[in-house]
Amino acid sequence: MPMPTDPAFGLASQDLLVIYGAKDSSTLESVAVGPPPDNWYDFDNARKGQGDDVVLAGSAKLPGVTAVQIRPEDFSYILYPIQRAYAETDLHAFLPALEEVQTIVSALFGGATGMSLLPLNLQRAMPSRIS
Repeated sequence: MPMPTDPAFGLASQDLLVIYGAKDSSTLESVAVGPPPDNWYDFDNARKGQGDDVVLAGSAKLPGVTAVQIRPEDFSYILYPIQRAYAETDLHAFLPALEEVQTIVSALFGGATGMSLLPLNLQRAMPSRIS
Protein backbone atom coordinates (compact mmCIF):
# COMPACT_ATOMS: atom_id res chain seq x y z
CA MET A 1 0.00 0.00 0.00
CA PRO A 2 1.23 3.53 -0.61
CA MET A 3 2.39 5.62 2.34
CA PRO A 4 -0.08 8.35 3.31
CA THR A 5 2.87 10.76 3.39
CA ASP A 6 3.46 10.21 -0.34
CA PRO A 7 3.43 13.69 -1.97
CA ALA A 8 0.59 12.58 -4.24
CA PHE A 9 -1.76 12.64 -1.24
CA GLY A 10 -0.70 16.06 0.07
CA LEU A 11 -0.50 14.92 3.70
CA ALA A 12 2.40 15.98 5.89
CA SER A 13 3.62 13.52 8.54
CA GLN A 14 3.00 16.12 11.29
CA ASP A 15 -0.70 16.15 10.30
CA LEU A 16 -1.03 12.39 10.82
CA LEU A 17 -1.34 10.33 13.98
CA VAL A 18 -1.40 6.59 14.58
CA ILE A 19 -3.18 5.20 17.64
CA TYR A 20 -2.53 1.50 18.09
CA GLY A 21 -3.32 -1.20 20.61
CA ALA A 22 -0.50 -2.98 22.40
CA LYS A 23 -1.34 -6.16 24.26
CA ASP A 24 1.58 -8.51 24.76
CA SER A 25 1.33 -11.86 22.97
CA SER A 26 -2.10 -11.01 21.58
CA THR A 27 -1.64 -10.89 17.84
CA LEU A 28 -0.68 -13.68 15.48
CA GLU A 29 2.83 -13.06 14.19
CA SER A 30 3.72 -16.29 12.42
CA VAL A 31 2.32 -19.78 11.91
CA ALA A 32 4.18 -22.79 10.58
CA VAL A 33 2.55 -24.18 7.44
CA GLY A 34 2.98 -27.77 6.34
CA PRO A 35 3.75 -28.88 2.81
CA PRO A 36 1.17 -29.17 0.02
CA PRO A 37 -1.30 -30.62 -0.64
CA ASP A 38 -2.50 -30.56 3.01
CA ASN A 39 -0.98 -27.17 3.94
CA TRP A 40 -1.75 -27.75 7.64
CA TYR A 41 -1.40 -24.74 9.90
CA ASP A 42 0.20 -25.24 13.31
CA PHE A 43 -1.89 -22.76 15.31
CA ASP A 44 -1.05 -24.56 18.57
CA ASN A 45 2.56 -23.39 18.29
CA ALA A 46 1.94 -20.07 16.55
CA ARG A 47 4.11 -17.14 17.60
CA LYS A 48 2.23 -14.13 18.88
CA GLY A 49 3.51 -10.59 19.27
CA GLN A 50 2.41 -7.26 20.66
CA GLY A 51 -0.68 -5.84 18.99
CA ASP A 52 -4.40 -5.21 19.32
CA ASP A 53 -5.58 -8.81 18.74
CA VAL A 54 -5.59 -8.24 14.94
CA VAL A 55 -2.77 -5.90 13.83
CA LEU A 56 0.80 -6.21 15.09
CA ALA A 57 2.10 -3.03 16.75
CA GLY A 58 5.01 -2.90 14.30
CA SER A 59 2.62 -3.04 11.34
CA ALA A 60 0.40 -0.30 12.74
CA LYS A 61 3.11 2.35 13.03
CA LEU A 62 4.23 4.51 10.09
CA PRO A 63 7.77 5.86 9.70
CA GLY A 64 7.97 9.55 10.64
CA VAL A 65 4.39 9.68 11.99
CA THR A 66 3.63 10.26 15.68
CA ALA A 67 2.21 7.11 17.27
CA VAL A 68 0.34 6.64 20.54
CA GLN A 69 0.29 3.23 22.18
CA ILE A 70 -2.83 2.15 24.08
CA ARG A 71 -2.38 -0.73 26.51
CA PRO A 72 -5.10 -2.53 28.48
CA GLU A 73 -3.76 -1.07 31.73
CA ASP A 74 -4.27 2.45 30.32
CA PHE A 75 -8.06 2.17 30.37
CA SER A 76 -9.90 4.79 32.35
CA TYR A 77 -11.22 3.97 35.78
CA ILE A 78 -14.55 5.37 34.55
CA LEU A 79 -15.10 2.50 32.10
CA TYR A 80 -17.90 0.22 33.16
CA PRO A 81 -16.81 -3.37 33.88
CA ILE A 82 -18.54 -4.70 30.75
CA GLN A 83 -16.74 -2.14 28.55
CA ARG A 84 -13.41 -3.08 30.15
CA ALA A 85 -14.13 -6.77 29.49
CA TYR A 86 -14.90 -6.09 25.82
CA ALA A 87 -11.79 -3.94 25.38
CA GLU A 88 -9.54 -6.49 27.04
CA THR A 89 -11.06 -9.30 24.97
CA ASP A 90 -10.94 -7.56 21.58
CA LEU A 91 -8.93 -4.35 21.73
CA HIS A 92 -8.95 -3.92 17.93
CA ALA A 93 -12.73 -3.66 17.73
CA PHE A 94 -13.18 -1.58 20.87
CA LEU A 95 -10.25 0.87 20.50
CA PRO A 96 -12.29 3.71 18.90
CA ALA A 97 -14.82 3.58 21.76
CA LEU A 98 -12.23 4.16 24.50
CA GLU A 99 -12.39 7.62 26.03
CA GLU A 100 -8.58 7.82 26.02
CA VAL A 101 -8.59 7.43 22.22
CA GLN A 102 -11.35 10.01 21.85
CA THR A 103 -9.41 12.44 24.06
CA ILE A 104 -6.29 12.00 21.93
CA VAL A 105 -8.18 12.56 18.67
CA SER A 106 -9.91 15.63 20.12
CA ALA A 107 -6.56 17.04 21.23
CA LEU A 108 -5.12 16.44 17.73
CA PHE A 109 -8.01 18.32 16.12
CA GLY A 110 -7.46 21.09 18.68
CA GLY A 111 -3.87 21.54 17.49
CA ALA A 112 -2.05 19.67 20.28
CA THR A 113 1.23 17.91 19.56
CA GLY A 114 3.61 15.64 21.43
CA MET A 115 2.83 14.83 25.05
CA SER A 116 0.00 17.37 25.14
CA LEU A 117 -2.00 14.96 22.93
CA LEU A 118 -2.23 12.51 25.80
CA PRO A 119 -4.77 12.37 28.61
CA LEU A 120 -3.19 12.79 32.04
CA ASN A 121 -3.12 9.07 32.84
CA LEU A 122 -1.08 8.45 29.67
CA GLN A 123 1.20 11.47 30.18
CA ARG A 124 2.36 9.83 33.41
CA ALA A 125 2.65 6.31 31.97
CA MET A 126 6.13 4.80 31.95
CA PRO A 127 7.52 4.02 29.50
CA SER A 128 6.01 6.79 27.43
CA ARG A 129 3.01 5.84 25.30
CA ILE A 130 4.00 8.27 22.54
CA SER A 131 6.70 7.84 19.92
